[in-house]
Amino acid sequence: MPTKQIFFGNDQRSGDQPLAGASPLAVNVMTDAMGAVRRRPGITPWSAFQATTDTSAVIGIYAFDGDIYYVTEERRVIKIDFDANGDFFGNFTLSTLPGTFLEGEGRPVFAITPWRLVIAGGGAPMKVDLGVAALSALGGSPPDCNHVCALNLRLISDDQTDVDATGRIRYSYPGDAGTEEWDPLNFTNAEARPDPLLALRENGSELFAFGATTLQVYSPDPNLILSPGRAINRGIAAAHSVISADEQLAWLTNRREFVTSDGRAISVMSDAISATLDEIDDVTDCYGFRWAADQFDMMCWLMPSDGRTFVGQKDGGWAQWHGWTAGQGHTAFPITSFYYWEERNLHLVGCPDGTIATLDSTANSDNGTTIKAEVLTGFINQGTDAKKHCELIRLTFKRGHATGPTEPQVLLSWRDSLGEFCSPIRLGLGIAGDHVFTIERRSLGTYRSRQWKIEFTDAVDFVLARAEETFSLGGNN
Repeated sequence: MPTKQIFFGNDQRSGDQPLAGASPLAVNVMTDAMGAVRRRPGITPWSAFQATTDTSAVIGIYAFDGDIYYVTEERRVIKIDFDANGDFFGNFTLSTLPGTFLEGEGRPVFAITPWRLVIAGGGAPMKVDLGVAALSALGGSPPDCNHVCALNLRLISDDQTDVDATGRIRYSYPGDAGTEEWDPLNFTNAEARPDPLLALRENGSELFAFGATTLQVYSPDPNLILSPGRAINRGIAAAHSVISADEQLAWLTNRREFVTSDGRAISVMSDAISATLDEIDDVTDCYGFRWAADQFDMMCWLMPSDGRTFVGQKDGGWAQWHGWTAGQGHTAFPITSFYYWEERNLHLVGCPDGTIATLDSTANSDNGTTIKAEVLTGFINQGTDAKKHCELIRLTFKRGHATGPTEPQVLLSWRDSLGEFCSPIRLGLGIAGDHVFTIERRSLGTYRSRQWKIEFTDAVDFVLARAEETFSLGGNN
């Protein structure tokens, strides 16, 4: 009797047909290089964080001069101060008086020069100078802007002064004093197409100017300051969806594709989930980040209005990350911002309650709340449409130590048509110690093609190392 593997990993392919074998859903899972399936990272409290009176969502985090600065939904800028030894010193709310809150309504965008941290959010940009524990307006009459970046000792921004400036790129003079000198004549226009300029990002020594329907790339030039290069006929659908991917950038285009590009060639990542992206009503508030830890490298895009987070794994497939609410089911992934603090190798996440936590590959819950992993295969016919009898399904697991008396369980179910799934079989994983073991279930019925589902909710380490089915052919009728 033949035995074949069943893959339960992050291979969501909603752009393809489940009846042809495509997986319609993979939630809260990721896959290692050997194909073993494990749950996504969880959220744990950050020991250095101390709550303030502002409990609104943390919408931006950045490190400058060894300290952390974050912005809340109420537009306050708060500093988490560390002493010379790197130990926590205290929290300081820098936005206390009128004129010290971040202006505008957009998500904060940060840029650093050797002398200062600059924050833009749709209004006048703010700054924190090196060695000065205060927040103030950036000098030199810079334009109101949604985006700011640092390139070749200059600050570069979009221009939100009026409707006539929607395609204009402004730049400061170079140097410490120069970044607070903004000549009204120091600008260039993204002229590849008359579409509004929606986002700016630097990548290496180049400036990427994202329009609604085009991307234009600029290089520093001693005479022109910014020399226009190649233009690509892909715009951006969500201004904060841009993710740095080493020598490339990744973003959500105006065609509702996740793509990567070095400014010359473009590669589409998201064909597998195209049907799901097409059905979303509003993608404009999408924002993205890269989570790379252990052997995993994930591009994560959150859709706040839609409530889903799409995660593409390097050399892997797609999944969705969600939170969980008892009685309600899958909810939005419970973070509002992300920042990788390279100096301390910390993956910091802003939370809806005004706290900062960490995204941790060893955590089995979201601050104590359930993470439910759920994976569906497509309809599998094992290479033939003849009737088959499932003689045996064999699942090999590794799971961590259970801290309580309740036995962790995996739920296994299936369906042989587009109707309801059968009542799940509960597979117990034992109650003591770390285990690597195989569970077998025999004689699970006859089918032509079958869709399998696995669900797991318990707060212990969970790895599905392998899944196999042994079957026999039961005739061609």
